[in-house]
Amino acid sequence: MSDKETGQYVITQITSDKRFTADDYAKLPYRAPYQLIEGELVFMASPYFNHQEISFNLVLKIGNYVQQNNLGKVAYSPMDVHLDEKNIYQPDILFVSIKRSSIIKKFIFGAPDFVLEIISKSTESKDRNEKMRNYGKFGVDEYWIVNLKKENIEVYHNQAGIMIHQKTAEKGDSITSKAIEGFTLNVGDVFS
Repeated sequence: MSDKETGQYVITQITSDKRFTADDYAKLPYRAPYQLIEGELVFMASPYFNHQEISFNLVLKIGNYVQQNNLGKVAYSPMDVHLDEKNIYQPDILFVSIKRSSIIKKFIFGAPDFVLEIISKSTESKDRNEKMRNYGKFGVDEYWIVNLKKENIEVYHNQAGIMIHQKTAEKGDSITSKAIEGFTLNVGDVFS
């Protein structure tokens, strides 16, 4: 399901009294577009072109910088991030530093250093609530929320297990990452 006008993700929660676990999740068909959020199985429809174009721009910028500076690994959706038995997410982009590379197996088992989510009308509530709360709780250092409609990026840093808003960067602004050492992004380059 998708919003044809905005080209954004549409999420559908699978209605069930059952709470799903990582074992249940592992039994789903390979590459099934689901996330496990607080034990609820959530279907993620395929994103539209504008989402993928922005995601690709960001993966290139972040990935090239990380690779050139030998800082760690960058991955993009779909890549399962196993936070615990009830929470398995597929963030749009993630970074794991060299010092934390032991969490990289077939999938990611633990909190990445950096997570980026590109929000849409249908994903915004989960990205700003349950997922943000759990990214903080499980130890993600930095969380960026990219808003395609407003053409801005919100930056959050983890402080004692809670994601705290640092800034909202617009076109013309730049962001220097806390988690990706030395990486600075010109926000206008993302949306051009």
